[in-house]
Amino acid sequence: MSAVKAFSWWQCTLFGVCWGLLLVPAYFAAFGAWLIGSMLPEFHAPVDIVLTLIMGVSLFVLMLIAVYTGWHFLKRSRSFSRLLGLVLAGVLLVPLVSATGALVSYTQLSESWQAGQQG
Repeated sequence: MSAVKAFSWWQCTLFGVCWGLLLVPAYFAAFGAWLIGSMLPEFHAPVDIVLTLIMGVSLFVLMLIAVYTGWHFLKRSRSFSRLLGLVLAGVLLVPLVSATGALVSYTQLSESWQAGQQG
């Protein structure tokens, strides 16, 4: 591992703002997992279980990205572009993938669940 000498002030500011933006998708993933998970004891359709798992996994991935990038930024053991790319992937890509997965699984599983209840 090659250590980076030092980050300039604008790199520290940009990384801090983007790293703080990780809280936004993490909040929505935690709230979604809590909201859907709180309904599981009374109503445990497969769609609810899958949505809870999707939100939980996305929250876990966001936490991994936050810890990994924060640690390597403080230790200066990775380049700035790599760390910023990972943080931006956490801010933009993880919510996009989890929302797409949630929408697809909701539409697929809710239709099959309702068809199973009627038949």
